Amino acid sequence: MTTPSVLLTERRSGVLVLTLNRPEVGNAYNDELRFTFLDTLRKAEQDSEVRAVVVTGTGKHFCSGADLTGEANLTAEGYRANSQRYDWIAELQRVPVPVIAAIEGFAAGAGMALALACDVRVIAEDGHLFPAFTQRGLAPDSGVAWSLTNVVGPGQTLQWLLDAHRITATEAAGARLVQHVVPPGQALARALDIAERWAQGPTIAFALAKRQVYAALGQTLQEALRFEQDSRFLTYQTYDRIEGRKAFQEKRTPEFRGQ
Repeated sequence: MTTPSVLLTERRSGVLVLTLNRPEVGNAYNDELRFTFLDTLRKAEQDSEVRAVVVTGTGKHFCSGADLTGEANLTAEGYRANSQRYDWIAELQRVPVPVIAAIEGFAAGAGMALALACDVRVIAEDGHLFPAFTQRGLAPDSGVAWSLTNVVGPGQTLQWLLDAHRITATEAAGARLVQHVVPPGQALARALDIAERWAQGPTIAFALAKRQVYAALGQTLQEALRFEQDSRFLTYQTYDRIEGRKAFQEKRTPEFRGQ
């Protein structure tokens, strides 16, 4: 009997759909899933046919975090030595196309961090973001404190982390942690609608916009302005910039090529 893949991949009109596929454990990640996810993202980064990415999970939940059964014998020294543990999270910002999380059920622990590391989030009305780390006696990891602090500030971040608060979809939307709230079962459909629209856009300009946004988190205004100038220079050399101008002058919808 063939063992099913821990990560399912599908392509739809320029969109790569990555589906975490361990539903029996709420799509908790293990090393195999983490490494497969990272390898797939890195390949997508080099594939001009991939113009947007959607991340979702099989079954009831997006991702319930780390599979702790696989870490039962992990020592503190072994944990520290695993320097590549979070590369799969960081890669979501490096990949030069928009990445959308489609969240049903729980995005808990590192699963919440995974969702927050995506560029845009769609969550079902009955979904939750759950920073469960301290409830397990663990410090937060996978970049969740960084992601939360950059959106809601240190006070609210600490309130949620120390209480291990189950953040409802309504709370998440109010705090701007998610961009779309949809009826249960509709998160993937909405995410695909967005991703397919963006996949038809000026993807070079989109990639540079994404770089600008994340770079701005550590830049002064002057540094950001210089970075913008460099980015604009790059887009001025593209077919899409010329097409965008012509379409505006001719009062028609532009037909971008990602070139």
